[in-house]
Amino acid sequence: MTDNELIISKLLNPDKLWSREEILKKPSPIPPENGIYAWYFKTTPNISMFKKYFNIEEHNKVLLLKDSHKFQNYQLLYIGISPKDNKSNNNIRNRLRGHMNGNSYSSTLRLSLGCLLADELKITLKKHGSSLHFGKDEDKLSQWMSENAFVTFQLCNEPWSVEDEAINKLMLPLNLKDNTNSSFKEPLEKLRKHAKSIARLKTS
Repeated sequence: MTDNELIISKLLNPDKLWSREEILKKPSPIPPENGIYAWYFKTTPNISMFKKYFNIEEHNKVLLLKDSHKFQNYQLLYIGISPKDNKSNNNIRNRLRGHMNGNSYSSTLRLSLGCLLADELKITLKKHGSSLHFGKDEDKLSQWMSENAFVTFQLCNEPWSVEDEAINKLMLPLNLKDNTNSSFKEPLEKLRKHAKSIARLKTS
């Protein structure tokens, strides 16, 4: 087993799944180092938004979960890394805190979740200055993640190489970049684009 395969195996069979409250603790239990992380969900997003806007009946919850990895009662839907390359000074502590407590402009995971959960949480993507996010309703998204989103991580020097291999091997419905495995990618990109278009139109 290669080093990358060992890291991926540990992500698929985690020793611990970290909650939002644990990640946001101070001092943080997450080290400020390079690494890759995997997001598991207790409840997967309601994807009725596809039917509402696109009348795509076949893109239902079964499709979202199709062939994605399950650990105990949690579903693996997304993998990410920090830093993104050897030119960045970011680390997994900062990135995970940003996912859990930032906004949807700086977190592609939050943006995808927010677009999928817009009806359920009664939130709307809006333009704020030059950026698009859910404004004060980001708190509703954070609360949903607090109840449903959990993460595990592995430290590694070059997480981008592990990420490429993981995306190539696994079914990761919420990953967009270089993801050729999941049929969920196209409708999710379409939904995000639609939400952004409406947000810009309302402020133009």
